[in-house]
Amino acid sequence: MAFDLENGMNVFFRFSSKVFPCKPALLLVALLLCAAARADGLYQVELVVFSRDGAAGEERSRNDYNLRYPERIQRLSPYQEGDSAPFQLLPADALQLKREATAIGQRRNMRVLFHGAWQQEIGSAGQTPSIFIDGGQAYGQHHELEGFITLAADKLLHVDTQLWMTRFASGPGIAATAPPVLPAVPFAAADAGMTDTNLLPAQLYVLQNQRRLRSGELHYQDHPRFGTLLLITPASGATAQQ
Repeated sequence: MAFDLENGMNVFFRFSSKVFPCKPALLLVALLLCAAARADGLYQVELVVFSRDGAAGEERSRNDYNLRYPERIQRLSPYQEGDSAPFQLLPADALQLKREATAIGQRRNMRVLFHGAWQQEIGSAGQTPSIFIDGGQAYGQHHELEGFITLAADKLLHVDTQLWMTRFASGPGIAATAPPVLPAVPFAAADAGMTDTNLLPAQLYVLQNQRRLRSGELHYQDHPRFGTLLLITPASGATAQQ
């Protein structure tokens, strides 16, 4: 549950002034420190990314994006039983959005490209590494879905979403039309995926979004070609849906 600064100040001043006299400025500093402490800590992050194949009125592909990965980026490691290390994918029974992901996968022309959950510390801006995300069909070292999300915390949580979905195709016309340029994958793929050298990036769709959010609230990010569901909860309060 996010800390409500205004209500917290009212309660704090009302009761603390009766216990010990103190200048309002000092009380405010103490309150802000308390709020920051509540926002910082270990969280469970769960992300679902899905595509809309053949969506009507789709956004036109663009080739002029200057896509790049940040210097500090972390890859999620596979789940290992008995190991609760940060940035490790959690088992299926720890997922809280299974029902939503299943419903999406049952919709016509919709596919789940990524669904995973992990635990991590979320510090202030610049203190937490970005999380590398990929999913969908593999094409050599690339996947349909690539990109990253970056999380930070002060009085509220912040998420910076930078995801892109690529359509690959073959044919002489693709190379002749200056196909989109994808940044090099910062981590070697676990498997080579498809190695057909005739397949090139043909269409590129990018979701870039920054927003503030509260822990425990499900957040939806929309794009004509794909979308995301994001849920962040304190690790101690995360419970799996049965």
